[in-house]
Amino acid sequence: MYRHYQQLLDGGTKPNLAKLTVSRQIASIVLSVWRSQEVYDPKKLSQKT
Repeated sequence: MYRHYQQLLDGGTKPNLAKLTVSRQIASIVLSVWRSQEVYDPKKLSQKT
């Protein structure tokens, strides 16, 4: 997620919007794990990005 944040900043995204994007990504992951009752697997995240 930090790499994604850095990519956003390097691409010209304002820091506050980059943080918002990453926080939405975290919220999406939490909701998905909560709904499916799976254990978090960071490998799934790296496959999507």
